[in-house]
Amino acid sequence: MTADTEASILRKMVRNRREAARPDRATLGQAWRAQLPRSADAGLGLVAALSSFEEGRTSRESLLGGLGNCDLMLSFEASSGRGLAVLDPELVTGLIEVQTTGMVTSTPKDSRPPTGTDAALTADVLNRWLVDVEGLYTDRGGDTPLRGYRLGRKIADTRAAMLSLDDGGFIVQRLVIDLGAAGERTGTLTLAYPADAVRAAIRSASAGPERGMVEAAEVELRGVLMRLRMPLDELRALGPGDILPFEPEQLGAVRVETADGRAVAKARLGQKGGHRALKLVAEETKGPEPQAAPQGDWAAAAAPGAPGSGDLALPGKVSPPELDGHPDPEVEPLATTAAPDDPIIDTMPALAPDADGTVP
Repeated sequence: MTADTEASILRKMVRNRREAARPDRATLGQAWRAQLPRSADAGLGLVAALSSFEEGRTSRESLLGGLGNCDLMLSFEASSGRGLAVLDPELVTGLIEVQTTGMVTSTPKDSRPPTGTDAALTADVLNRWLVDVEGLYTDRGGDTPLRGYRLGRKIADTRAAMLSLDDGGFIVQRLVIDLGAAGERTGTLTLAYPADAVRAAIRSASAGPERGMVEAAEVELRGVLMRLRMPLDELRALGPGDILPFEPEQLGAVRVETADGRAVAKARLGQKGGHRALKLVAEETKGPEPQAAPQGDWAAAAAPGAPGSGDLALPGKVSPPELDGHPDPEVEPLATTAAPDDPIIDTMPALAPDADGTVP
């Protein structure tokens, strides 16, 4: 053993012991740190160690925005959701080297796009590691939201990844792994899965002593104006400046949903203080069906000046109903003219008035 190799191993041992003693170290990170060397050695005769473990939350766009052309993207799926696994070129090269030559070298990595062969040679190895870590974590009393998640097919590019992932928040775990006895290569494995995959863990914790912490947790809500279905070729052709039309009545029927798409309320879209705003409204209940007027009374009811004829709504002169019989002083309807510094409202055309000056 050379002096450099011995020094490298000693540094890893000191770092691992120091990080394991930190009280804020994630339990799942400890499971990876403890199990990874065993799994790598048992399956491949590979010396591997977890250098660092980070966990955070991000959006789909941010997750895909930092990827390079040489990163290997794999599907990462379970019955509870669909995510993404990303291997950087150093990790891919190291795992392939040890399976084809029996050792990890420090030869500069290939600057080429990943292939299907790369995916086949790495996915099985990482899936075995996942099973082992999941088993150790469960044995120690943990309940990982990654239960059942496995790496699968290769994803061609970020555009294909964007189409395969649901819109919403993702929990991201980033593992930096040293490969080789002297750390010849250091690669990064990124595992991302939908944030709503932790709901089961939250529900189990809400019944125990952690109830106060669960109830104080932040919940992400979304206002959904509309949903569209279109052919895939039309979806791919969309770009900046394209217009997606919607009906005006949809402004008063906005769905308030959780991150996993569960509707919790109905709202009306308007503005307050120069900002777009949502006001929650009560769900409408259907009243009794109107009774048809007797045939003999129809001519009298429709005659000009007849009692009740003023209540008949004429086409083109229908005024929008007011809540509770009076205008809403808090949330105003969306302006028909552009608001300052608002590029979205600025693209909405002004409504043309009718001949009598009313706006439909």
